[in-house]
Amino acid sequence: MDLSFSIIFLAVFLGFAPGIFWLWFYRQRDVKNPEPNKLMLYLFLGGMASTIPAALAQFGIQKLIPIKYLICLNQGQGCDLNIGANIIFIFIMMFVIVAPLEEISKYVFVKWIAFKSNSFNQIVDGIKYSVAVALGFASLENALYLIGSLARADFDTVVSTLIVRFFISTLAHTLYAGILGYYLGMARFDKLEQKKLLRTGLILAIVVHGAFNFLLYTQLGFYSIILVAIVFFALIQKFKNKELTRRQEIAISPGVKRVPQESTEKGLTGMIEESKRKEKEGNNVTISEFCPKCLVKNEHGAKYCPNCGEKLFIKIR
Repeated sequence: MDLSFSIIFLAVFLGFAPGIFWLWFYRQRDVKNPEPNKLMLYLFLGGMASTIPAALAQFGIQKLIPIKYLICLNQGQGCDLNIGANIIFIFIMMFVIVAPLEEISKYVFVKWIAFKSNSFNQIVDGIKYSVAVALGFASLENALYLIGSLARADFDTVVSTLIVRFFISTLAHTLYAGILGYYLGMARFDKLEQKKLLRTGLILAIVVHGAFNFLLYTQLGFYSIILVAIVFFALIQKFKNKELTRRQEIAISPGVKRVPQESTEKGLTGMIEESKRKEKEGNNVTISEFCPKCLVKNEHGAKYCPNCGEKLFIKIR
């Protein structure tokens, strides 16, 4: 079938429908601290752009791979590899090539667009931003798959691709993004462990992505769905536990006043006055000039960091 304008339009429309739907779905639930629409649009477009370097790199690498391996990868007729060799090849492709290229590409764009944004003021924002990039990536990827299927007039593949992409692959991309975004959010507010957290998030996203694709390409798709569900609920639970621990630490720490980045001058003044009052009550302390956790300068001699709530003083006995 010739690639007419109507065919391309249909493929683009169907390819972007799942990503746009899920982006709208998540945005409808982001009511307490919604992110700027402009920033989310840039992230979605950035996700689309991140598809290009990943696809070009994969295309270049596949040019170096013997055709018999690619036939086996796509489960085509004429695969003459034994089962063991085929599984090893798929493992290498998914864990060493496909997953790293895609996740690194998405990571570069989300970090470039949003990491230093003033709107990035909560850990959960990292998840929101990463998901927006992932949905942009998945949307263009879906469209490219559908263009190929429609060009071959393979309508059975079009239907199966739509089902798999809408309910599994697109959501799987948001899962990888959720893992990366969680660590991206923690790294945003922890200067001392920033590189370690970013590295951990990227590696975990690559591992889960590789495992999902590996199960899918070895005809164990059902287990890939189970994997997505397990990792999703584990991520949610970990995030809840992290938030609960953080709130408990703040609640039991005497005198802690967590002031967000957009704190008013009144909030800062109140915290400073409380610190001075406690000093007058006989607390002999040494106060750090910088927060050891987020490295914000302690300009007013406060006992607790105005940015992250970290203790900034040591009692002298």
